[in-house]
Amino acid sequence: MTVKECYEKMGANYEEALSRLLDDTRIKKYLLKYVEKNELTELEQSLKDKNWKDLFMHAHNMKGFGLNLSLTQIHKSSDILCESVRSGEPNQDVEPLFKAVKEAHENMFAAVKELGAD
Repeated sequence: MTVKECYEKMGANYEEALSRLLDDTRIKKYLLKYVEKNELTELEQSLKDKNWKDLFMHAHNMKGFGLNLSLTQIHKSSDILCESVRSGEPNQDVEPLFKAVKEAHENMFAAVKELGAD
């Protein structure tokens, strides 16, 4: 699978990522590094612990990652979750917001796993 095909599978903006990072090798490197780190696990633990400060931090990191790599679903879903806990206590039910982030990440993880197999 090519990096462009991976982006298509994720519903992400390949052309934007390419204009920012300049080549497929660099894009692939950062995608694989992020999957290896798996910030989603830490986000989920923060939610279970109701540690809103850490949840905000992890959601904010994901938002930045999604924005920098033009991963639209990750950027948008983590942005909504991040904003819901920005002031500390959640201003809405965060479970559905977390589920949207998790779904976006699982979609990305599956696509990047195929990319990494090449």
